[in-house]
Amino acid sequence: MLVGGIALANTHTTANADLDMAGIALGNPHVWDDEVRDNVEWSNAINWYPNAVPHSGDDVFILDPALNYPVLTGNVSITTLTMGWSDVTNFWVGVDLSGNNLAVSGLFEISDDYPPTDRDSYVEITGSGTLSCGSFTIITDDGCNSTFRISNGAKLVVG
Repeated sequence: MLVGGIALANTHTTANADLDMAGIALGNPHVWDDEVRDNVEWSNAINWYPNAVPHSGDDVFILDPALNYPVLTGNVSITTLTMGWSDVTNFWVGVDLSGNNLAVSGLFEISDDYPPTDRDSYVEITGSGTLSCGSFTIITDDGCNSTFRISNGAKLVVG
């Protein structure tokens, strides 16, 4: 499987996506798996695979449509953010900034190709905070579409 153009090995299955988690040339991957349905705080380790909150130096994946997407409870810094891969119209993958800032020092990528399944992506950034990133890209493949919306006072700053 390819994630961000990098071949991975040894699949780990979360509640939301199959991702290869060993042999990764990325920094430190974290996958949102939304295990605690009534506590969707970014800062709750049980909501991530592995059970650790992502921080600076970590690569974050918010992929398959979980019942809930993460809500920031404070400012967060990470290395990369990859989001996408929803096949249900109006069922969004996203981040609720909740008035906080999410700093992505590298690439913020929206893609319909994680894993490669010919699904459209519906991605939302919401909640009156700022998502800043070093670079930003939207990838569509195989006739799929990516829809990206910024709502409720959220801002995206690139560069």
